[in-house]
Amino acid sequence: VNIPDITADAEAVDMTLSNVTMTNSTMPCIYSQSTDKLKLNVEGTNTLTDTASATYANMDGCIYALTDLTITKNSTGTLNVTSSLNKGIYSDKDLKINGGTVNVNTDVDDLSDADALVGDNTLSIDGATITVDSSADGLKSKGENVEIVSGNIEVKAGNDAVQASTSIDISGGTIVAGGDRGFRLDTAGLLNITGGDIIATATDYALYNA
Repeated sequence: VNIPDITADAEAVDMTLSNVTMTNSTMPCIYSQSTDKLKLNVEGTNTLTDTASATYANMDGCIYALTDLTITKNSTGTLNVTSSLNKGIYSDKDLKINGGTVNVNTDVDDLSDADALVGDNTLSIDGATITVDSSADGLKSKGENVEIVSGNIEVKAGNDAVQASTSIDISGGTIVAGGDRGFRLDTAGLLNITGGDIIATATDYALYNA
C-alpha cells in the first residue's frame, strides 16, 4: 500500500480481505508503506503465512505497517496469521484491533522467535476475539500503552503475555494472559484495571515492573 503523496491524498486506505490465502517467504504478506492509515476489513476466513527463514532486513511482520493500522469494528470474519521469525502483525505507529476474530501463531517450531501483536506507539483492542500463541511476546506496545476496552483475548507467550512501556489499561473484556511473565511494564509503568475479567499466569512473575 503506497500512496505517492499523502499530503494531497490524506485519507485512509480501506482494504477488504475476503477468503484470502496468502504465503510469502521474502516480504510481508501485507505491507503498508505510505498512507495516513490502513483499515483492514475482514470477511470470511483469511490465512496469511510468513515462511521466511530469517528476519526481514527493514520490515518485520507478516502484516507490517509503517502507518497506523486498524482492523475495523465492521469485521465479521477470521484472520489467521502465522510466522516463525517475523512478527505476526506489526505497526510502526498505532495498532488497533476493533472487530473480527484474529488468531496469531508465532510459535511454529523450535527456531521460532517472534512477537505476535505489536504497536510501536499504542496497541488497543476493542471488540475483537483474539487468540495468540507466541514464541516471544504476545501483546506489546514498544513506546506507549496497551489498552483493552472489550473483547475476548487469550494469550500464551514464551516471554511476556502483555507488555507495555507506559501503562496497561484494562476497562473491560475477558483476558487470559499466560507466559514467562503475565503483565510486564517498563520502569514506572502503571497497571490500571477498572473492569473486565482477568486471569494472569506465569512461570516467573504474573506482574513484573522493570
